[in-house]
Amino acid sequence: MIERQKDSGVYVRMICFMGIMTALQFVTEYLLSFTIAEKYRISVTFLIRAITGYCIGWLGGVVSAITDVLGGFILYGGSMNPGITLTRFLQGITVGLILYRKHKTWRIVTASVIDNI
Repeated sequence: MIERQKDSGVYVRMICFMGIMTALQFVTEYLLSFTIAEKYRISVTFLIRAITGYCIGWLGGVVSAITDVLGGFILYGGSMNPGITLTRFLQGITVGLILYRKHKTWRIVTASVIDNI
């Protein structure tokens, strides 16, 4: 019984962390980014995605997908593309699998290149 209480505290902390990272990704992706010539968007979302992937691994994909869905509902009135949501989910999973609990320079560069491709 004591172990379940300890495990539930870990889950609560993880869900809170995921909520904070979702909010940070939303802010950096939709509010603090700027667009050049209506075609290119420049933002620092990869940093938040990398921190999320480092801390919680493949669940960073869930955070990225939730961020995309929230952005579609809040900013665009519910219009969203499932293909883009799937792409964001796969970006988060890829970065999470590459960076989870490992902070080597080549891993960061690899995750950044794969995320941008």
